Amino acid sequence: ALSQNAKVRRMETITVKVERLAPEGEAIARQDGASRIVFVPHGVPGDRLEVELVSTKSTFSKARLKKLIEAGPERILPSCPLHFDPSRPGPACGGCDWQQLNYQAQLKHKREIVRDCLVRIAKLKDVPLGETIASPQQWGYRNKVQIPFGPGRRGSGKPIAGFYAS
Repeated sequence: ALSQNAKVRRMETITVKVERLAPEGEAIARQDGASRIVFVPHGVPGDRLEVELVSTKSTFSKARLKKLIEAGPERILPSCPLHFDPSRPGPACGGCDWQQLNYQAQLKHKREIVRDCLVRIAKLKDVPLGETIASPQQWGYRNKVQIPFGPGRRGSGKPIAGFYAS
């Protein structure tokens, strides 16, 4: 088990249950009986996951999803063949964060994140919060992309740009 003062050992694998989603798009999970939270990309509330710890701080860990043990009720198979899914082999594009969530769940969790930020960070209680407004299109409406740049091969002097596989 991962204790409060545990250090991440090389490729330590644990089982966690996803509780909710973080504003950055990662899932917030915990190992049974542990107080430390574990941030896991591509998790869905209700999922039981086998994860590999990649870093540990004093109050949280970050992990990589290795295996979906039990799917949460809102999990769907991502429609994009390049989106991460633990049942598909090969690298994933690292773009859209929540394709593994059905659309109604995406709307619900966006609203919950706003409410959590208002209460936990802004210390505001009982703020009226409307429903998340759904797009008439569930796909193909996003128009923002972030492309990382970096130095090219040594000595080439040419920069490179592209997406990272997650």
